Amino acid sequence: MSHGDDIGRRNFLRAGTGAITSALVGAPGWAGVGQHAYASANAIEPNPDRHVEVQLLNITDLHGYLQSAEVGGYNVLTDHAGDQVVVGGVGYLAAHLKRLRAGRKNSIFFASGDNFSGWTFEADSLANEPTVEVLNKLGLQFSTVGNHELDQRFPEYLIDHIEKGKPYGVPGLDGSFTDSTGKRFGGANFPFYTSNIVYADSGLSIVPPYSIVWVEAGKGRRLPVGFIHLTVLGTVTGSTSYQPHLGELDQIATVNTYAAELKARGVNAIVADGTSAFTSFTDPVRGERDREGFIRYLRQRQVIAPLPLNRVTAVGQSG
Repeated sequence: MSHGDDIGRRNFLRAGTGAITSALVGAPGWAGVGQHAYASANAIEPNPDRHVEVQLLNITDLHGYLQSAEVGGYNVLTDHAGDQVVVGGVGYLAAHLKRLRAGRKNSIFFASGDNFSGWTFEADSLANEPTVEVLNKLGLQFSTVGNHELDQRFPEYLIDHIEKGKPYGVPGLDGSFTDSTGKRFGGANFPFYTSNIVYADSGLSIVPPYSIVWVEAGKGRRLPVGFIHLTVLGTVTGSTSYQPHLGELDQIATVNTYAAELKARGVNAIVADGTSAFTSFTDPVRGERDREGFIRYLRQRQVIAPLPLNRVTAVGQSG
């Protein structure tokens, strides 16, 4: 498709929200349900017919909770008969996704990381392959690398096995089990990204640092939406995700670098995404962790920061 077919800088993104996500938006302000999320300060288009609606559907910290499980009490609800019911799991998630996707051609479904390496026996004992199978069925488009994605040897586990489907350990004993259809595990149908986890010796990103999704803008035109992926700081030295051959980059410098690169490529609608990543930002003056400060920083640079709000469907734990 030629550059003439794409929507230019004066067009903007309208971020949809639902039961799964809320998009917190860059300049000129926050966006809630039905509000406009402008891709840049100059992207105000007086003609409402030029608006391009994009719905961001985001999950985080699934941790292999494929079935309903009581976690901290927040997903225990009282039904109409007064009985307490444990909700959550991928059945609920699938139902929400089906409802939210209906009638919306520009829905982007992605994960902020920590999809697996959790605490459920049925998923963990099968090398997290059931979780990947479910996410494939749900149509997950891509995921940020969370700290738990690095709980086993990298790149042998995450890239070679989970993403590419190559055997890890002894097939049928350590991994490469048969799935619900009787076929051998074939890997994820979605890629992983992170911008701030790098090889310590080369400084190169361990996976691609950002992704670009093209959305339909009508009349044969398309609009690029960029996603900069951030992994929580402390991952490579963590108790479960210890990876001595990997290093970490400063989050602010990383966002600046890749936001500039994306804009140079003509991408002006940019999303920053990561599980617990915003809570690991340290205010340079106060020396304290400051999630809201990081979000304000992103807003000033015209970057969207989606934060998942509904923990019932994910039934996971942040961290």
